[in-house]
Parts: sequence; structure tokens; C-alpha cells
Amino acid sequence: AEGDLPTLTGLSSADRDVDLDQLQSAVGRYPSLSQLFWTVEADWPNGWAPRQLDLLHERGVVAVVEITVDSLNALNSGALDDSLQAMAATVNTWLDQGGNRQILIVPLPEPNLTQHPWGADPDGFEAGYKRIRSAFINAGTTPEQARFVASYSGWSNGGLLHKDFYPGDAVVDLVGFSQLTRNDPWLTYEKNFGIPIDRISEFAWTEPILVIQTGSVVENRDRDAWMDVAYSRLSADDRVLGMVYFNRNKYEAGKQNDYRVVYPSSVDGAFVDGMQSWTSGDDVDWLFDGRLDRWADDRRTTVASSGGFVDVGDSVFADDIGWLASVGVTSGCNPPANDRFCPDSSVTRGQMAAFLRRALDLPVTQSPAAFTDLGDS
Repeated sequence: AEGDLPTLTGLSSADRDVDLDQLQSAVGRYPSLSQLFWTVEADWPNGWAPRQLDLLHERGVVAVVEITVDSLNALNSGALDDSLQAMAATVNTWLDQGGNRQILIVPLPEPNLTQHPWGADPDGFEAGYKRIRSAFINAGTTPEQARFVASYSGWSNGGLLHKDFYPGDAVVDLVGFSQLTRNDPWLTYEKNFGIPIDRISEFAWTEPILVIQTGSVVENRDRDAWMDVAYSRLSADDRVLGMVYFNRNKYEAGKQNDYRVVYPSSVDGAFVDGMQSWTSGDDVDWLFDGRLDRWADDRRTTVASSGGFVDVGDSVFADDIGWLASVGVTSGCNPPANDRFCPDSSVTRGQMAAFLRRALDLPVTQSPAAFTDLGDS
């Protein structure tokens, strides 16, 4: 692929200027990313949005802006178009001031949660995501200035599936997810990160993954050990671009959960060590200077040479699997999409019989089968 991905640290904080400066003092540099939350409503255009962006830009930090609505029907019917277009125009005017101004835009995050107005409605979510993206594109934003993120909750509710809420490769630059670890249940690396990454890999293979929001409480647990594992294993994953830490004290699940690692007078040592071990903030340019696109194109080429299977790109057998598909021996393991090979799955005797017949172009026998256990196979 186009080199290695950088591994970027971000901070989501209510007191951004104070916490970012505190972190810079402890680490020697600012994080690459910081999270903002905007709602498409009647107060656009406004003056506070550019001020928020300037506060980050002055520190060399790129904003990750989650955009929400109070009503998905209002968004998709066009009732919010004036406010949405004003938001997009405000951002584009700010970007066009130059000076390496950049932004990540996250339309309608966590659609796989039923409690969101845009949740539990795959078609409505896709339409809304594309409507928000189109507003920014039409306002004049370019890939050198803005990238778009489809972001999910690490865990769904209501039986929703991540893959049902994917707007498509053509309109997604990055894929993200949010997952917080509270005292109960305590989530290991695999549950907090590994499982969501695997679920995202079921439908999006050519986009880097950004952990949009994560954090752990310290109550009765070894958060430093949790953080050490998170930093080391996320940086080892060749699709993970980084994580934004949720530096907030949040009331949820009937109690106050304190995820903070940056305090008014101190910074958690494990967070400092982890941030120092990851790449510098300047590497956020990787997202905007063409390297992201070349990385994605390389992965698409790999998928094509692997018979179109998105789950074998890293395998030493990718070319062989591609040949099996090209001569018709295998067509994949997940009809009707047939974009998976399932390289770690077992092969039954029946499947092997089919492979051999196709490979050797053997005729179908017309004589009664000698085996009594075939049934309708």
C-alpha cells in the first residue's frame, strides 16, 4: 500500500483550549484531532463555529465535526436545507482562508443505535448522509480540505447490523466507530476495539478506520493497563488511523462516569506515554495530501487481484485465490454478494467435491449416488 498509515491521537474535551494546552505542556505537542458536535438548526450561520475551528487551527489541531439533526424526515425532505447550506458555506469560507485549514466531517454518527433520530432506518440514514455530504461539496469544499467519515457505535442495539448502514465507498473516505469502557461491563481490547473493527471489515475494506471516540473509567480498574494495550494494538493494525480519547465526565447508565485523562493540573502518565509513542501531529496531512487516496486505490487493486474478495488481501495466498475465482472453481462464501472467500473457514467434503468437479470440468453423473447421506445436498 501507499506506505504506512500514521497513528493519530485526538482529544474530545469540553474545555478544549485548557485541556489541549495542558496536554501540549505534558507531551511536548498537541494532539492531531479534536471532536466537535454541531446540529443542523436555525442558528446557522453563526460566529461561534469559525471561532471553534480557529481555536483548534491555531494549535495545529484538525476538527472532527459530528453533524446531527433533530429530525431525519426534516433533513431528507429539504426542510433543513437553508440551515445545512449555511453550515456548509460557513465551513467552506473558513477553509478558503488557507493556511492548511482542514476538517473531518462525520454526518449522522452511530446510525446503528435506535435512540438517534437517524437510527434504525438504513435507507433514511444513507439519504441523510449523502445530503449532508453534498451540501459541503456543493459549497466548494475539496478533498484537500475536507474528508467524510461514516461512523458507528461499536455495539448496536435493537438487532441492528453495522453493514446495513454503509453509504458506499464512493461517498466515504474514512470509517469510524465509538466505544467507551465503563466499570460494568468492563471491555477488553477485543470487545472494545477488535469486534467493532471486524464488523466494519465486513463491508468496508478500502477505507482506514478511525476510533472517533473511546475512553475508559478508572474506578476499580487498571485503566493504565487498558490504555497501554489500546495504544500498542491499535498502532499494530494496518487499517487503524488512530483514536480520539473521550476526555469527559459523563452521566450515563444511572451514574457519573469519569473518563478523563487530562485534568486542570495533571495528565495521566499512560496517556502521555501512548501519545508520545504514536506519530506526530503533522502526519494528519496524510488524510488530505493524496496519500489516503493512493492507499485506498492500492487496496482496491489488491481486492481485484484476489478475485474480488475483500477478506484475503493480506494473505500470502491472495493470487492463488484470485486464480481459483477466475477459472470458476470458487465464487465466494456469502451469496449473493460473493465478495468474501472466508479463508479461515473449514471446507466440507461436499464443497471439496464441487471444487474438484469444477477444476477438472467433470461431467455430472446420471447414475444413482452410492451414498445414503446426501439428502438434498
